[in-house]
Amino acid sequence: MACTYFTLSTQPGAYLQYPHFLLDIPISETAKLVYILILSRTLLSRQNNWIDEDGHVYCRYPIKTLAVDAHKCKTTIINVLAELEAHDLLVRHRGGAGYANKLYLRLPEACTSDGQVSEPDHTRKPVPNKKTKLQYKPNYDYKGGGL
Repeated sequence: MACTYFTLSTQPGAYLQYPHFLLDIPISETAKLVYILILSRTLLSRQNNWIDEDGHVYCRYPIKTLAVDAHKCKTTIINVLAELEAHDLLVRHRGGAGYANKLYLRLPEACTSDGQVSEPDHTRKPVPNKKTKLQYKPNYDYKGGGL
């Protein structure tokens, strides 16, 4: 792959949004990637008014397609979706025969209604860990929660 320097006139092309709160949630990097891919799809669904009777935006993202987009196998995607559900970041509703499940993304309570993260707390102190020399532990307990 040939690379060039970023200049004032460079257009970055397509990119994915990485929510800042994902840095503080103890989930795998693959789960974070899948969350970001689903977020991208959800933002498109919001533009297209894919909204249920409760006013919640949902998207449909078949596991096979999600696996291709994330460059992971289907089994990994299934496990990661369960991980996101366990951390209350995703809710799945069965789509029925021939339809992909409806996926509802959820945000931690620390986020505002427009999806922006509230002001970060920089008073966290590094905590020693056997695997890595430093691990940053958030100063709040993530409880999940709803929109």
